[in-house]
Amino acid sequence: MSTTVKIKQEDKCIGCEMCVMECQRQLKRVGLAGSYIRVLRNINAGSEFKISLDPKILELKSNKIVGSCPREVFEEVEGNGA
Repeated sequence: MSTTVKIKQEDKCIGCEMCVMECQRQLKRVGLAGSYIRVLRNINAGSEFKISLDPKILELKSNKIVGSCPREVFEEVEGNGA
């Protein structure tokens, strides 16, 4: 069975976007446009960040994305992550 990425501890995110860069590397794209992961600043909470995952993230190697995060925000789960 395939694995995917799931957000484990969003509050630990520091907004470095290393996960976004790994996603783009796997898609062979340059820049942030069209990434399956978005990291946005939560304006109401000061320095906190909101992470959104596109369902198409199933196409990527989840272990590489999980390993790219210095704060261990993500975890690898079996199936579609539901």
